[in-house]
Amino acid sequence: MASARLKVRAATIYDVAAVGALQRSVGFKAHSEAGWRWLFTENPALASYASRPAQGWVLEGEHGVVGYLGNIPQAYVLYGQPLRAATCSGYVVHEGARGDSLKLLQAWFKQPEVGLFLSTTANAESEELYRLCKAEPPADASFRTGLVWVGADRPAVAARLDARGVPLARPLSIFGGPASRVARRLTGRARVPRHPGVAEVRARGVEAIDHRYDALGALLAAEPGLHLRRDAVTLRWMLSDPDAPAPVLLEVERDGHLVGWAVCATHHPADRTGPQVRLLDLVVAPGRAGLVPALLRAAADLARRAGAGLLYAPPCGAELSATLHALGAEAHPRAHQSHWIRAKNREDTARFVAAGVWRATGLDGDVPFCLEGQP
Repeated sequence: MASARLKVRAATIYDVAAVGALQRSVGFKAHSEAGWRWLFTENPALASYASRPAQGWVLEGEHGVVGYLGNIPQAYVLYGQPLRAATCSGYVVHEGARGDSLKLLQAWFKQPEVGLFLSTTANAESEELYRLCKAEPPADASFRTGLVWVGADRPAVAARLDARGVPLARPLSIFGGPASRVARRLTGRARVPRHPGVAEVRARGVEAIDHRYDALGALLAAEPGLHLRRDAVTLRWMLSDPDAPAPVLLEVERDGHLVGWAVCATHHPADRTGPQVRLLDLVVAPGRAGLVPALLRAAADLARRAGAGLLYAPPCGAELSATLHALGAEAHPRAHQSHWIRAKNREDTARFVAAGVWRATGLDGDVPFCLEGQP
């Protein structure tokens, strides 16, 4: 039951400690003050707004902050046209105040200057709230399924995945099955093909993001569907979280032009067994689908060198999901819907969630901002 004593107000930098304590209490990532400023003041998408968007909202009572929802503006492209999007991030409410959870989500949906509202890390508890606010999940079944490959055998045998695709500390189980099934998967299934083709893949740091990314990003933006904007400035910002390990860029060039890249980041989930490597982004120039196996092979090699038991790709759009699944992935269905969409004009939501529209990867939404560093 909702309480009249709990009020919603806009979050500020002064809430970072209270919000962080609340997030840590449920196992969510908590950003430092530097991370808070990076998220909410250094974001290049802010430049397109007439007035500064809220950093998020807190639910507050006489004993302090009991709920939070972060608001991250992001630049998208819909069939070649720019589109302002808002991403829900870090949505958490204290157990005793969850009757007021809807207040935070309603505040998020009411903000001005936003054409599209996205959530990519919703959980089973928030699913009904998104439905109440007339948000809808994408039609593609791919958004309910993560993809997993074995990186290093020993850590893989010592871990399994939970419903969010993170390893749990339970021995001799990797995908929720008994140990007898683990051996079969380690000897064949969930393996990236060993012969990726002839593409040369270079591993580089975030500092390598330059005008080459602008050129390929423009080609991708011209493709049909809904895309995250991938210009150099946006990518450098997204991949510079001060509270997370530095990601690795995997690049393929042809005749001096960037024609494909992948982004991998080591993730250390709290209270779990060992690291995993997350495949956050994988894109190739139009007509260059043959480069995908080489990029995936390089990502798997990176996971092996990092001692990560698993290489994990979060749920993504149907086309990329099908391509990756054909390259040895083990499908890992989720028990709940993590991706939700609502247009500012609710009657427009149907065209965003239609099959084949959202060309998402793990870079979409707030997934990159949830990665944990070394515990």
